Amino acid sequence: MKYSYWLMNIEELGPVSLGRMLENGYRAKDIYDMPINKLEAISFFNKTQKKAIEKSRATFDIDKKYDELLKSDTTFLCREEGPFPGRLKNIPNPPYGIFFNGALPDEGRLCVGIVGARSCSTYGRMVALGIGKALAGEKIQVISGLARGIDSIGQKGAMEGGGDVFAVLGTGTDICYPSENIILYRQILERGGLISEYPPKTPGKPFHFPMRNRIISAFSDAIIVVEARKKSGSLITADLALEQGKDIFAVPGMIDSKLSIGTNELIRQGAHVFTSMEGFLEDISVTPLYDHKYGPKSKKEKITLVKSERVVYSILRLSPMGIDEIVSEAGLGYREALDGVLGLILKGLAMEVTKNNYIKSADI
Repeated sequence: MKYSYWLMNIEELGPVSLGRMLENGYRAKDIYDMPINKLEAISFFNKTQKKAIEKSRATFDIDKKYDELLKSDTTFLCREEGPFPGRLKNIPNPPYGIFFNGALPDEGRLCVGIVGARSCSTYGRMVALGIGKALAGEKIQVISGLARGIDSIGQKGAMEGGGDVFAVLGTGTDICYPSENIILYRQILERGGLISEYPPKTPGKPFHFPMRNRIISAFSDAIIVVEARKKSGSLITADLALEQGKDIFAVPGMIDSKLSIGTNELIRQGAHVFTSMEGFLEDISVTPLYDHKYGPKSKKEKITLVKSERVVYSILRLSPMGIDEIVSEAGLGYREALDGVLGLILKGLAMEVTKNNYIKSADI
């Protein structure tokens, strides 16, 4: 394994070139021991890669570096030898090796990827959080990329629901990017696992993040896209998932919203429409453990609304409404409309997303 680890630390070598090496019957130790004249003669590495190999053989202290890895909390798996995740073996352009801290997703259980826009709307945040929490309630594993926006919000929802959560990183697993997600990063380490095809201490580079999407989709039985612009990394994940034969679900959005262009286009192209957790579970042939509209079925309770609450509830939407707009559409006085809004908030049916702007937060 130490020779495989050595190859993984040569930046110029990626999964494509290392895959060609394996296809040609060579292993990492063969490359490490190969005389320069023979190395120059092989065709599956280019000139730049061959020079990088020569340089690394002279400068990389293979025994010391591998010993440091073994003493760390990071586990390294390689396609060359030993156990390797079955879901990663047969995808197009599979990783040569992976690193993880914590655990890997249990391949005997369902795992769902939640992806979407980094700059998401209040509606998208609420939906992603609810989906993550509901999946956790169904004992379904959740995986994403720890990115800002929908990815990390869906993972936070799964955390709140007590689920098993995993993150595929575009850096080494010892680096939290973005740094603002450090709390979530630490929680995932305790309740799931951090996964990467890049060695420890590898900083994030632009091309790393699209590459990690194929690993997210490989571990997923289905992908849910909550919000996506016209050109979005989430659409790359969806395309990779389709290539891998996975089901794609898209949350529909308003036709005049830039954040809905990608998801609505996925639906137009034939993706499943995600409108409820019950419908999603039916589509993937899972019997619900949980009534997602009312909570546990044994604890279902009827919610009673007074007149002002009923009127306000009837006109609230998932997009924010200002109090003046609510007063106008509800046909109520200012005080009566405000009482209705506050009553709905106390009953968990509405929420204030910014000062004096409200949305519907639950169905009855």
